[in-house]
Amino acid sequence: MFLPPTDADITPEEFDTKYAPLLDACYDYLEEELIPLYVSFYINLCYRSNVVEEDTYDIFIGSALDRFNYECHDYKTIKAKTTKLLLDKYKLKVVGEDPLSLEEV
Repeated sequence: MFLPPTDADITPEEFDTKYAPLLDACYDYLEEELIPLYVSFYINLCYRSNVVEEDTYDIFIGSALDRFNYECHDYKTIKAKTTKLLLDKYKLKVVGEDPLSLEEV
């Protein structure tokens, strides 16, 4: 953070008004932009390398999320954006989720 050095701790009010909105925006950016990009890349790479095991779509997403050591706040958004990126960027359509089944389009 770009704050002058001080020995004082931040107050709960300072955290709520200054830091929490900043951290929330960073989490939102991770979940809406970066993580779906990585997860779709990961699934595409597995598919193209013929190493897609018979697991559910959720397990593949979870495996990719493990690389971040990150507990997501909005899994539904990550999954939806990943599905869209797989189709738009990698031309892979999710045709089944249990087990994961992909179709090239």
